[in-house]
Amino acid sequence: MVPRPVAVGICLCDHVIVEKGTEKVSLIGLFERFRLVSFPAVAAPFCIVARLTGGEGSGTIQLEMQDLETLALVENWAQVVQFSDRLAHVNVLFRLNHCTFPRPGHYQATLLADGEWIAQQRFEVRLRQ
Repeated sequence: MVPRPVAVGICLCDHVIVEKGTEKVSLIGLFERFRLVSFPAVAAPFCIVARLTGGEGSGTIQLEMQDLETLALVENWAQVVQFSDRLAHVNVLFRLNHCTFPRPGHYQATLLADGEWIAQQRFEVRLRQ
């Protein structure tokens, strides 16, 4: 995709509601920290949503989840998006149902457009006490 889109924002949340007809998006339960019982652990379903602009045509948006201590890639997802023009805003939604975290620590969700970095969001995974 040329030109590469710019991320207006990227968020982790419990749920995303997309209203029929208006296509308005509501983010429910924004967070930056997981509290899990044991490790390795599968997190409860959650969403990562990004609002992009500045792209043109179609391209692949990839989401990579990385352990920031070991730099290991934990999970990886991709989807194709379409921009009608460079002024259009496109919401990219990843609904994650089986994301496994190998250990507590700091992680990063990174968005790539056709392999090029466009945004990132750091978050923490802790042991629930």
